[in-house]
Amino acid sequence: MTAAFASHSRRWAYYGRPNIMNTKGTIQLTSWGLLISILHANFDGLASPACPKPPLAAEGDGSAVYLSGKRVTALQCTKESITVSYTDTHTNEQESIEAELVIGADGVHSTVRRLANAPFTERYAGYIAWRGTIPENLVSQETVQYFSDHLSLQFSKRTYLVCYIIPTETGNFEPGKRLLNWVWYYNVAEDSPEMKDIFTDINNEQHHNTVPRGLVRQEVWERCRAAVLPRISAPFQELLQKTSSPFVTKIRDVICTSASFCDGRVVLVGDAFTTLRPHIGVATEQAAFHSNTLEAVYRGEKTPEAWGLEVRRFAQRIILINKIVAELLGQCSLCLNRSCPMPYLLSNLSFNKYKVDVLYFH
Repeated sequence: MTAAFASHSRRWAYYGRPNIMNTKGTIQLTSWGLLISILHANFDGLASPACPKPPLAAEGDGSAVYLSGKRVTALQCTKESITVSYTDTHTNEQESIEAELVIGADGVHSTVRRLANAPFTERYAGYIAWRGTIPENLVSQETVQYFSDHLSLQFSKRTYLVCYIIPTETGNFEPGKRLLNWVWYYNVAEDSPEMKDIFTDINNEQHHNTVPRGLVRQEVWERCRAAVLPRISAPFQELLQKTSSPFVTKIRDVICTSASFCDGRVVLVGDAFTTLRPHIGVATEQAAFHSNTLEAVYRGEKTPEAWGLEVRRFAQRIILINKIVAELLGQCSLCLNRSCPMPYLLSNLSFNKYKVDVLYFH
């Protein structure tokens, strides 16, 4: 089945001018929900509206059991095995399971990372990300046409937005049924009154990292977007004006100095190991890199130490690129013109053979 759109160019907008330049660069655009449904169909045989007929299991395929509603509370390593202790969130009972290998793929706020006492640093990047999606049929045809077949970027003073079209979670690619997905990077000082105000939800509860969709206070959203609307082009104005229920997340750098523990039997992968800023869309790249290279460890072709060094070097390189991009894009209100190298740098970034060139909504 179709998994993504192919976009072959980037459109650049500057203040009220919607089309400063176009640059070439192919990228695949999809949605998390659709991607997860495809993976479940292929690895678990799980049917869904997106994949109603998953492929049949092949001879030699393994099996997977998902234990949902379990909160891991402890890891105990011995020479023979690893004991994973957890609490059943439905019954509050304490349970445990023996494992030969534990992979911490539990994201930005990884429990496995904490329980393994992984050394890491965490820093606020200096800005937050407003995010939203809008069904195509809720915006004008002119705006749909503007965003079609492009990854579009809008620059203003010390801020920028990105928008692209994605399929629905059920795999609908039909024009008029698709979604416009956007991200807006917004500068706000850490621990400032404005930060506290933005991250206080409709129930007056303070959130540490994310205010989910449906909980953002309408007056906060209206005030933030009102400040930027006069400084952006008409298609991006319509995006923000037609979005009634965004969500907002703090952007952080989380960097581990070690990826494996207990003689390589506890490992961290993806965002649990290093959380990358989203500017260049390499979180999936990192997860794919970890998965593909980790296989060599358990085939005896590479030591856990060598693998750990490899993934640390990869993460450090992407962290540096992200910081450079963030700084350059933050200054683009001063430098974005036809001689500026930034659009061409972004259009020609390349990484390694494990590249997954998919931008996704999360």
